[in-house]
Amino acid sequence: MVDILIEDTKHYAEALQCIWRLEPATAYPVLMKYTHSLIEHCPQETTKLFIEYYTGRYAQKKDVPAVSEVQAQTGGGAFKNLSALWTLPFMNRSSTTNGAVPLVVISETTEEVDEPADESLAYTIPRPRSAFSSFLAHPAEFVTFLEALVLQDNLSKADKSDLSTTLVQMYLESANDAHDSAEKEKWQVKAIRLITDNKITRPRPLMNQSLTPRTCCFCRHLPNSRWARL
Repeated sequence: MVDILIEDTKHYAEALQCIWRLEPATAYPVLMKYTHSLIEHCPQETTKLFIEYYTGRYAQKKDVPAVSEVQAQTGGGAFKNLSALWTLPFMNRSSTTNGAVPLVVISETTEEVDEPADESLAYTIPRPRSAFSSFLAHPAEFVTFLEALVLQDNLSKADKSDLSTTLVQMYLESANDAHDSAEKEKWQVKAIRLITDNKITRPRPLMNQSLTPRTCCFCRHLPNSRWARL
């Protein structure tokens, strides 16, 4: 279903809703397969899904949005209405006693149904770096993702270092691209604070790139620091 919504009909919001309703082991490969298309067209919601999955909080959704909500996300249309209804639990059938085909009434708002609440299922959390390439050309969403993950208490030392140094690089890239001095200073302060708090000693290349003046933002933006000698 997801491949049809993305590849054939380009209904990205609906596809993302479908992924949210898959079990973790099934959702992850689908998310990674279509990650660039989803981030391009639904950046905020896709980033939210990445954060939930990579922080171990992913929960398979049991609720289904109202028809009007899905239409608002995708722009309406006959096929969109049909695909939005494929798992609707609130299709109420009138009871009959004469053997006639029951009438199906589609509700325009989400009604309460006897569905279990969303619950997290145990799954293996991927290493943070495996998601980095998904955010190419989307630095704002990448920063949001990194900031959410770096705050976790259960990170391994390697992952903590990976996230911290990459986030510092993104902060300094943002400072370099800032439109005014106030914005530039904001990003630089964020970078310095993160460096200090995490006692970062050496940056790692971003997304397996070589450590060059381009990929090592520390070297370019902190000339008076010890990283300028790398």
